[in-house]
Amino acid sequence: MKIGRKYIPALALLMVSMAGTAYAITVLFTQTFPAIPATGLTSNCATLTPNLAGVTPGSAGAVLFDCSGTAAFGTTQAFSVGSSTTLTPAFTLPAQYGDLSIYNPTQISVGSVCPTGGAVQFITTGSPIAIVPGQYTYCADFSSAPSSGLPTFDISWTV
Repeated sequence: MKIGRKYIPALALLMVSMAGTAYAITVLFTQTFPAIPATGLTSNCATLTPNLAGVTPGSAGAVLFDCSGTAAFGTTQAFSVGSSTTLTPAFTLPAQYGDLSIYNPTQISVGSVCPTGGAVQFITTGSPIAIVPGQYTYCADFSSAPSSGLPTFDISWTV
């Protein structure tokens, strides 16, 4: 039996629609896998709060930074670590700052300079650091505070 040319387009359309129906029949359902956020480091705020209201020009000392905002200083730490992880900080300290460290304030008290010892971790820009679970505050030593006060700077953390 010979099929006429005028039936070829109709037959082609029928075959394509049958193939689509066969596909639709075999796909029973579709599921979406959700994004899973990285664990390890959680910022508790975007803008940190210093424990000093101001500095005397030419003075030296330590300033702590957390996320307390208008609450009492020390009530909300700068960031939280949920599981042991290794992260890399990136920052540029203004000239007046000597160093930057992180510490868990429940393990240490701070005086006029940043604490030192096993519970304190000094951080260096671009250098990976192993961090254990806990709540952390930043401490920065400064010297020769200018008459304009201590300048702002940013920090970012990467895996």
